[in-house]
Amino acid sequence: SIDFDIDGKQLENAYVKAQQIHHPDRMIGKSSEERIRAAAISAQINEAYNTIKFPLKRAQYLLKLKGVDVVNDTVSIKPAQATLQHILLL
Repeated sequence: SIDFDIDGKQLENAYVKAQQIHHPDRMIGKSSEERIRAAAISAQINEAYNTIKFPLKRAQYLLKLKGVDVVNDTVSIKPAQATLQHILLL
C-alpha cells in the first residue's frame, strides 16, 4: 500500500538534511568528478522533493509506479476517477 498523505514538515526536514550532505557547495576543493556527482545528486534531490511536495505531481508519480501514465496526452484510453483512486490504494 502506498500512502498518499505526507507530513510536509518531515519532508522539508529530510530535503534540507539531504541537501546539506550532497549540495555541490560542500564540494569545494574536491575533484571535478566529485563535484559533478554532487551536482547530479543535488538535482535528483530537488526533483524528488518537488514531485513529492505537490499533491498533483505526487499523484501522477504514484500512478506511474502502478503503470498508469496520466501525464501523456497521447493515451487514448483514460482511466475513470474511481479506477485511479483504487490503484492508489493498492
